[in-house]
Amino acid sequence: MTIFDIAIVGINMVALKQIEIGLYSAISIYIINKIIEILAEGINFTKMIFIVSDKYEEIAKEISEKLGRGSTAIKAIRNV
Repeated sequence: MTIFDIAIVGINMVALKQIEIGLYSAISIYIINKIIEILAEGINFTKMIFIVSDKYEEIAKEISEKLGRGSTAIKAIRNV
C-alpha cells in the first residue's frame, strides 16, 4: 500500500512538476502509515530474555515473585 502511494506521489511530482506538494504528500503518507501500524500492532512493546541455567525452577520463582512476570521453561538438550 505504501509503495503504491509513493508511486502515485512520484508520478504526480514528475507530471505536474510540483515538488513541494509531492514532499508534503510523502510526509503525510509516512505519518499516516505509522499511525496505522501503531493502531494495528498496539503500543505495548515487549522484551524477551533467554536465561540458560540448570536452576530454571528457582529463577522462574524469583521472576514471578519479585517482578510479577511470567516465564516459560523450554527443555533443551546439549549435544557435544
